[in-house]
Amino acid sequence: MSLIIEPGLEISDAQIEEKIGHLTHERAECVTEARSILAKAEREKRDLSIDEEARSSNLLDAAERLAEQIAKYRRSLGGSVQGKSELVGSNGPEARSFQPGEFRALAKDESFREHLIGTGEVAERRGRPLSLGKTIVGLVTGRWDGAADERRALSGSSDVAGGYLLGEELSSLWIDKARAASVMVRAGVKVVPMRTASLAMLRVTGDPTPSWRIEGSPIATSEPTFGSATLNARSLAVAVPISKELLADAANAADIVESVLVSAMALEFDRAVLDGDGVVKPKGIRNTTGVGTLAVSGAASTLKFAEAIGTVLQQNETPNGIVLHPRTYSAAIDRAVDSTNQPLRLPPSLERMPFYQTTSVPTNLGGGTDTAPVVGDFSQVVVGLRQNVEIAISTQGSTSDGRGFPRNEAIIVAILRADSMLIREKAFCVMTGVTN
Repeated sequence: MSLIIEPGLEISDAQIEEKIGHLTHERAECVTEARSILAKAEREKRDLSIDEEARSSNLLDAAERLAEQIAKYRRSLGGSVQGKSELVGSNGPEARSFQPGEFRALAKDESFREHLIGTGEVAERRGRPLSLGKTIVGLVTGRWDGAADERRALSGSSDVAGGYLLGEELSSLWIDKARAASVMVRAGVKVVPMRTASLAMLRVTGDPTPSWRIEGSPIATSEPTFGSATLNARSLAVAVPISKELLADAANAADIVESVLVSAMALEFDRAVLDGDGVVKPKGIRNTTGVGTLAVSGAASTLKFAEAIGTVLQQNETPNGIVLHPRTYSAAIDRAVDSTNQPLRLPPSLERMPFYQTTSVPTNLGGGTDTAPVVGDFSQVVVGLRQNVEIAISTQGSTSDGRGFPRNEAIIVAILRADSMLIREKAFCVMTGVTN
């Protein structure tokens, strides 16, 4: 396949990929130099000089221009496109870069990996993407058939007490898979890549109040109220014992291992974002001070969900979804009928409101089996994710119940570090005492 950019001039896909590689490398050099200028000033605890500021600004401008070119070339790989000056292709999430000292939350349709490619921290890869599953199988069995790229990618990783701190490329691929499996991310939770173990954030705790005035009169002052909070990378880990013979013999071992780890992590991640403790886990929506509540104290109905939406709207916030347990959705929404067993029509506010079902919503509240659906604007939740995932493989150790070496099993440990916080608590309403 080729791309026509001018009459009589064609560029093949291979040439486009080569061009992307050159541009990505050039952009990475710009970003690296700009960061080094800022880092030097920070180490010396001073502001940038006029020359440093000009140089840094020029480098960042060049990086942005290169990022635009890279995005255009990437889009063109979706098919053959004609045009005189601009390459146009299929739409999709693009990597919008960070500048030195700046962070930006990634929305649900933005790729963690693509972002790191945009910042120059991960190189553009040709061919198939790397596989965490193949990496694990290779580490356990010592066989890297069909996984030469994974072995090369791992060679630059640090050995951490019997494990491996995966590099940015492998980690970002794994994080993107976990995000895709996360119901909370699908609901709109944003992700901030964390380069350090903690990250200070600013939250809005009160809005300014405008006032009308007569021309020429003083303007009344009304300041928003800001609060600070810090994301601290907390450790989420899972240990999975698996037969070494099975890993060596099963054709789909890599895919299954990766899927199990990703699913388990995503489910627990969702549970903590909804209902944490602020000690070992993130604090979670339900336990954050200032979040609205609606006492149901019985079976939730469609009208109760509509009331919870109204509770959020009355705080001048706009909910974008409802997260609830599948049992509650089935009983209160899917099987809601009138006295003649005819399905009930949903209230207008519910007809256009997305429902997100997950077993991560607790069902053991109130000293029994109560649950707590959450209505809100989930884009007001920010999750900080450390950019590296740690994978530890033990072929000699054993667990307290005898799994591991005595059964010729490997124990695979995956550790993801993350935290979450709410930017605007008023954007949520937790329905309490729900029994269905």
